[in-house]
Amino acid sequence: MRTLIPLLFAPLALPALACHNIKTAPEGSPRVEVELVIDVDAAVYDPFADDVDRTQLRGLVEDAVVPLSDVGLRFYPVPTEAYKDGDVHPEYALTIHVQRFNAVLEHKLIEAEGQAPWIRTTLERTDAQSSVVFERRRDGAPPLLVGSAQAEGDAKVAPEETGELLLRHETQAGEQILLPHSAFSQAVQESVEKALALLQKAVDREFMLPAPPAPGH
Repeated sequence: MRTLIPLLFAPLALPALACHNIKTAPEGSPRVEVELVIDVDAAVYDPFADDVDRTQLRGLVEDAVVPLSDVGLRFYPVPTEAYKDGDVHPEYALTIHVQRFNAVLEHKLIEAEGQAPWIRTTLERTDAQSSVVFERRRDGAPPLLVGSAQAEGDAKVAPEETGELLLRHETQAGEQILLPHSAFSQAVQESVEKALALLQKAVDREFMLPAPPAPGH
């Protein structure tokens, strides 16, 4: 009979409110409506067992990245699903594409006198990769690419939090591994935050905003 083993992790506070890498737009700068498209690649779900609800995972992604999508108060982001037939779509669109998620497992051979060797499986960290694309739409012509960026994020693990999301991999003894929501959310969120931070320069150039001050000024 298989048993569920909750892997333990350090509490991972979601950093969305801090936005450490995204600089706030200069005071008095314009703030424009953008149509927000969130695209999650099927590969993001690969590390999870088949019975883990993909809708739940999608919801965790949205909760992690939507607070970042105003890009330092530069945008009024409106999810693409909010637009109904006949609604006027805005000139600009921001696409956030979560491309990959990985749970990094460590397999260590344990040898003790009087016991058969066995492999101990622990989760070291999680990582994710995301890209962002900002476009300006035109009537009767293809959209213009204002800017794009790609980045990675990760989440460290430590024995302090119980997991809830069942991973596809099992231990040598057939024990199942559970991942905390926060270890998934933080890696995805960090990858998107870093990508949006890289996109800032192209956005500010599009609206002719002054560059944010350098750190320490």
